[in-house]
Amino acid sequence: MSKELSESIRVKKYRISFNFPDILSLEVDEREPKVAAKFAENKYYVFDKEGVSLGAVFNTQLPVILVYEVPHNEQFSFGMKLANELVKYYDAGNLSVDKAGLYAKVSGFDFAFPLYGDIDVILGSLEVILSQLNDIFQNSTIMSTGKNHKVDLRYKNPVISM
Repeated sequence: MSKELSESIRVKKYRISFNFPDILSLEVDEREPKVAAKFAENKYYVFDKEGVSLGAVFNTQLPVILVYEVPHNEQFSFGMKLANELVKYYDAGNLSVDKAGLYAKVSGFDFAFPLYGDIDVILGSLEVILSQLNDIFQNSTIMSTGKNHKVDLRYKNPVISM
């Protein structure tokens, strides 16, 4: 039993104990799918909050990230973790990823995110930029122009285009 649990992708951690005289206790902490990545085929690959792949499914109700080009393993895992946080805290939509970054629509703005770094710093930067953009556009006619506003966080200094 221990061998099968340790080899399972879906099991995060487990504990087996035997209590005398005849009680076997098993505690399992299972990985829960949070986001799904869709490649060219008709399959979705689901990932947990830590960016660990939990396998393929043919349909899902999870937020879907379209994958155009597959980044390196570490970058892809980082992108899945960041996407989970964006969906969880900001209800991000239109998620996609390629070798250059993760893209998402947050609060009406299109954002480009890096596939490396500190997630807390990236989310903090996002929060500051959103608060500033909301202040700028609150009494402005720029928002009514219908233009798509883009914010690129892949650089040392964010790039905002209108």
